Amino acid sequence: MDYDIVMKTDRLTSAILRFPSGKTATFTCSSQLMAYQQTNIFWDRGQITVDIPVNAPPDKSVRIILKTKEKIETIEIDPVDQYALQAIYLQGLPEMNLNNILLENLAMESEKGMLCIDARGITIKGLNLITAEYPALTFFNAKDVIVEGLELRDTSQTGIYVNGDESVNITINGKPIF
Repeated sequence: MDYDIVMKTDRLTSAILRFPSGKTATFTCSSQLMAYQQTNIFWDRGQITVDIPVNAPPDKSVRIILKTKEKIETIEIDPVDQYALQAIYLQGLPEMNLNNILLENLAMESEKGMLCIDARGITIKGLNLITAEYPALTFFNAKDVIVEGLELRDTSQTGIYVNGDESVNITINGKPIF
C-alpha cells in the first residue's frame, strides 16, 4: 500500500485473497492515477468485464462484456444521471396512462422523491428512499399502485401525498392508503 500523508488516504493498494478452497482473487485499487475504471471477473468458464462500474459520467453509457467459450455478449446500459434531482418520475397522459411498470430493489437519494402521474399498474418492490423535500411519494391520478418494502429515512414528515379524481387502489407496505 502506498499512503498519501497529505490527503491521508491510500494512493495505491493491491491484494491477493486466498480462500479455504485454494482459490484466489486479486485486485488493485488506486485513487490518484489516471481517470480509469474497469472491473474484470475471471472464472473457469469465462470472463465478465464492466467498464466504468462506479460513478459513470452522466453522458456515458456503461458497457458490460460477457465472454464464454461459446459466445461474446455485449450489454450497453444507457447513460444515467446519478445526481438527478428527482429519484423516480413516472408520467403518462390522461388519455393514455403509463401502464404496468415494475421496479425492484431501489436505493435512491435525491432532492425530490417519486412522482407518479396518470399511471396504472405500477409495482415497486423494495424502495429505500432518502429525500430532502417531502412528501417523498406523490401520486396524481394514479391507479392500482403497489409499493412494497418502502423505507423512508425521515418518518416524522408526511411521506405520501395523493391527489386527482382518478386516484384509486394505492397500497403502501400492505396498507391501502387511497
